[in-house]
Amino acid sequence: MTAEPLLSREEIEAIVELRAPTTPGQIPVRPVDLLAADRFLHDVLPLLEVGFSRAATAATSVLTSLLGVAAEVTSEPTEILTGRGLFEVLAPAQALVGLRTRGGHADGHALIAVDAHLTYRLLERLFGSSGSADAPTVLERPPTRLERQMLLQNLTPLIDAFQAALEPRGYFSFAPSSVESDLAMLPGFSADVTVMHVPFSVALGGGYASFSLALTAPLLEPMRDRTAAPPAGVQGETLAEVLPAVPCTLVAELGATELSLADLAELSPGQILHLDRGPGDEIAVYVEGRTKFFGIAVADGGALAVELTRSNQP
Repeated sequence: MTAEPLLSREEIEAIVELRAPTTPGQIPVRPVDLLAADRFLHDVLPLLEVGFSRAATAATSVLTSLLGVAAEVTSEPTEILTGRGLFEVLAPAQALVGLRTRGGHADGHALIAVDAHLTYRLLERLFGSSGSADAPTVLERPPTRLERQMLLQNLTPLIDAFQAALEPRGYFSFAPSSVESDLAMLPGFSADVTVMHVPFSVALGGGYASFSLALTAPLLEPMRDRTAAPPAGVQGETLAEVLPAVPCTLVAELGATELSLADLAELSPGQILHLDRGPGDEIAVYVEGRTKFFGIAVADGGALAVELTRSNQP
């Protein structure tokens, strides 16, 4: 009697294809952890991504204040990585801010990784520019101990903004521990820990930078109960019930204008600012910082309102 194989030929081939290639010239594939396929991590993403989008809007204000220049932060698609995969992704980062979450629902580790360009801009703002035309625009070395201490203090407003913006509200309570340049120096991160990795791109004038947020699976584990259906006869909130009640911020931009600093200093109550749109022109409607609709400003019941005309289809 012939025993049936545990894995079919197709399953074996699928596993082989997930291995990192050894043939020169092939594009490397990130290692895959079976925990990354855990259903609850994917099921909880819609709720978390509402917070990630809100965090990008909050980070825009924080970085604009920290850097003294206009910054625009955008959240990129979320990745679920193995610990080994995270080590590869964060290899170019110069500053890794370790975060510990305790109390409330969550207990675990997270981090904020800052790339070399943004690290340089933050340090330049803290310690002043070298004034040389040939000065680098990226930090080409690991931060010194003093620089790491200053970065930890300087990035506290960004950490606080993330804590307030992330969903579920009140779930995360971040306490920064240290700033390192080597992921192996941060507790809670190892090759066998699955991580939810959220990249953020930053537009800074004519240049670009990036940072990212990494949340370990143990930190998110208590959310499993929110994604699972309650046993028969037991009442409980599932993700499908919680998600529709998550508040979202809509912003309608009536228009914009530019003023010189001299004109700005002379503004006073009673003056009229002329915007770049006419009474019948379409205006953009943002949902959590992203353009989702267009509409026309109207009056409705004595209040200013927006009549939606079309959606912003990518």
